[in-house]
Amino acid sequence: MSLSRVAANQALFRQINERIEEKTEEIAFGPDAELWEFLCECGAENCVEHVQLSMAEYESVRADPTHFVLLPGHELPEAEVVQRENERFTVVEKIVEETELEQTDPRR
Repeated sequence: MSLSRVAANQALFRQINERIEEKTEEIAFGPDAELWEFLCECGAENCVEHVQLSMAEYESVRADPTHFVLLPGHELPEAEVVQRENERFTVVEKIVEETELEQTDPRR
């Protein structure tokens, strides 16, 4: 799979996760009330697995547009660097020009 296809998949999953967050905030009792289901933001075309994060954890990942949240083991060493991980999720930083990611960031 080409790296541009990987990036497009990740951008799509990020947009879906933004909608999940918006809807979750409408019903949540607080940003750390529970763990919420987000889509794995890996670049695999066929991945539809979920990652559990609190709202605070999700916001921490989204604070940097080059960071994506994945299930452990879904990282692509040729396209990203692991920044942190735990038993529930891995945060990776994309190895691309930041301007490329800004174009796909729904918050920009």
